[in-house]
Amino acid sequence: MRDEEKYTNTEEQLLYLQKLLDEEDTAALNELFNELDILAIARTLESFPAKTRDLLWEYIPETMLGEVLAEVDEDIRADYIEDLTASDVEQIVKGLDAQEVA
Repeated sequence: MRDEEKYTNTEEQLLYLQKLLDEEDTAALNELFNELDILAIARTLESFPAKTRDLLWEYIPETMLGEVLAEVDEDIRADYIEDLTASDVEQIVKGLDAQEVA
């Protein structure tokens, strides 16, 4: 089932994500985050409190982490970078252009 069939607006999407988290439906969470684009993932993360964001972060495909990090709010980005090692940051930003890293 595609994400547009699961919900028709942002509020429904957020409720659906919360339901998947509550049910610990890791397969559905992985599928959903694989279907969303970078900007949608960033806006979704910004819509949740920090604890929930941290849970959702685990389901973002590794290949998208750097771009999502570049798109989220500066405060959220700083929180994530603060918790990463230098090698983690290097891996995440690999492949991003200089403007996205800044």
